Parts: sequence; structure tokens; C-alpha cells
Amino acid sequence: MKNPTQNNADSIDSSDLILTYHTLDYDTLSDYEKQEGYIFHIFTEEIKQDSKNIESKIPTPLSPPLSKGGGNHSQTNNIESNKDKNLESNLQTLQNELSKIYPCVIKVHYINDSLFENCPTLNGNYSTYYRLKIAEFLDSNIKYALYLDCDMLVLKDIRGLFSINMESKFAYVVHDYFFHSQKIIHHKIDKEKILTYDKHYFNAGFIFFNLESCRKINLWKKCENIFKNYEIEFHDQDTINYIFKGNVGILSPCFDYMSYAFGCYPIRIAKDENIENCDMYYTRRQLECGLENVVIYHYTPYKPWRHPQYPLEPSRYNYARVLEAIHLWEKFAKITPVYSDEIQNVLDSIKENEFDNYTIFIAKKLENIESNFKKDLQILAKKTRKRMKILMFGEIAIFVIIVLSFTLIL
Repeated sequence: MKNPTQNNADSIDSSDLILTYHTLDYDTLSDYEKQEGYIFHIFTEEIKQDSKNIESKIPTPLSPPLSKGGGNHSQTNNIESNKDKNLESNLQTLQNELSKIYPCVIKVHYINDSLFENCPTLNGNYSTYYRLKIAEFLDSNIKYALYLDCDMLVLKDIRGLFSINMESKFAYVVHDYFFHSQKIIHHKIDKEKILTYDKHYFNAGFIFFNLESCRKINLWKKCENIFKNYEIEFHDQDTINYIFKGNVGILSPCFDYMSYAFGCYPIRIAKDENIENCDMYYTRRQLECGLENVVIYHYTPYKPWRHPQYPLEPSRYNYARVLEAIHLWEKFAKITPVYSDEIQNVLDSIKENEFDNYTIFIAKKLENIESNFKKDLQILAKKTRKRMKILMFGEIAIFVIIVLSFTLIL
């Protein structure tokens, strides 16, 4: 970490970008904490043999501490299978190339999924829960960790984040693009027993963890209790939001700018426009500033490698900005030091299947239009029947009044 007096946080030091935070006192940091460089920890269930630290052949001050190995659930023995040897070789190449730009070390951790067997799966696996045990997986001397989903693209220098003084906060986060403060989660048995959230419901794709605070409260144990007893909708995101409630710092949306936001942010109600009924707990200026200064793109739910047809929907998405995000992903994917052949195959496949993708997209749109039309007809028919009943009742009432009046006259 650089000395704050050397402008290490210039790229993010703005009242519009970081809302409220205090910086660390550089002079109180240890020599190790003052070192420059990143350590990338990859958590995966794909490696079926023991995990291995991959240390750069280029000498860096970061390498020695890594000889300790991972946390309680990762090992450092040699990888045996050919597949894993290829992974080891590729990551070694990637690390060496990246270290020419900035010192870095890559560590791969194989996670035993039996640790999560009592949790509901998401997309057929347990990987979404790995972040909840990050404080256990990493060495106890590691105080902070920035967790990023694998569908994110970092565009700017983020070293300034590590100058934040976390104090007693559990994490620094970014609000989700849906406002969940009124959300309620019910107990599986006692439906009257509920969990609620505050105004700072955040997206779990970006979490700057205070690992020391997480260890003190035994984060995973608290999470397990909620998984066991409550009906959660958004898996670990709901869970960690409840546990961290009231004890997080809020960052600008520029640090977790979701692809969905291109369309929804402009039509969302900002907190300075209607504090009681806002959709997003940011001011309009903070939302606009986030778009103007994107630091990290989060490709969710739209992913260019999986959903190339989405840009056809300009009414829902900011077409120009979506294309910009797509081109940025393609640009950096092509210049990645390894896996260039695999990435090119993905790009070629997108191009080759472009017509089919668009055809499928249009078919789904027509299907949705038909479905919505049928729903509208059903609603209209229901309202019409109700009005007819009221009208018939009115006619009967008028007839009765006329008969009574005629009878009285006679």
C-alpha cells in the first residue's frame, strides 16, 4: 500500500463516489501491510486434487508470506491430474505476465463441498456460499479481503479501497439495484417469526470484507442458523444482508455497476427525489456519477458471453452503454495472456450464432407479448363482469323502485 500522502486514493476520493469513510493511518501499518501488490485467491470446486499455491518466478516482496499456505480448508500439495497441471501452468503464465504490470500472486483453493451440504444449491452447486467462509479459508493474519463475483470487470485502479479504515464495520458494499428495505423472510415453522432489512440492502457480488470482524461474530455459524430455519429467496445475499444489517459502509454504484442498471437506474426514484418511496438509496447525482465513472462492471443478469441478444432491447437497456460494456469485455478478453484460444472460440461462437440468438430472442419477446396480452384480457374480462353485475344490480334496483312507486300511486 502506498502512503496516502502520495495520492493513493485519488481515483476514488470523491464525496459523490465514496459516501463516508476514514482512511488508515499509514504510519501504523506493518512493513508487510505497506508492500505493493495483489494476492488473488481463487475458490473453486472444480479442482478435484489438492490445491496449490502458484508463486511468481519474478521476485516480489509478496511471495514469502505465501509459503504458509491457505486457511483451514485449503492445502498446498502438488496437483496430480493432467487437467490440473494445465491449470497450474496457465495460471503461472498469467501471474508472470500480470506481475510485469503490477506485483501479484495467484493462489487457488479447492473447497470441499461437503461443508455446504445442508444448504440449498444455486444453479446446481454451492459456490455462492464460499464468500461466507472467506474469513475461515484465508490465513488469520489477513485482515481484509475484497470479494468479487467472477462476472465482473475491473476498469480502474482500486488500491484506494484498501486505504479505508474499516473500524468496526463488517464490510463496505454497494446497494443492490432493487430496494429491499421492506423485504420480509419468514421462519420455516413459526411464520410469525420474521427477518427484515434496513435501507442499506446490498449486492453480494462486491464485498470488501473486514475479516477480523467476521471472525469475531463467527459469520458462517450465523449464516448456517438462518439457512436452517428461514425461507430465504436470494440465498447467501439475503443472509449476509441480515447479519451485516446496520454495520456496513456504503460505496458508490461505480464499484459494482450492474448491466441491469443501464436501463433501471434512469427510471428509479432516487432518495433525494422521494425519501419515503425511493427505489434506490442513492441521490440522483450519485447514480449519475456512478455511470460516468464506472470502476467495476458487473455483468448481471446480462452477460455478453451468454446473452448476446440483449442489446436488441433498447427500450429496456441503455443501448449505447450496453454496447460499450460488451466491447470492453471483448477487448480485455482478447488480450488476456492465457486462454486466448478458448476466449476466441467463445467470440466466434457468438458471431456464428448471432442470427439464431436474435431469432430466439424475438420469439421469446413475441411469446411474452402474447402472454401479457392474455393476462390483460383476463383482467379486462374480470373487470367487465364486475361492472356488468353492478349494472344489472342497478337496473334491478331501478325496476323495483319503479314498481314500488307505481304500487304506492295505485
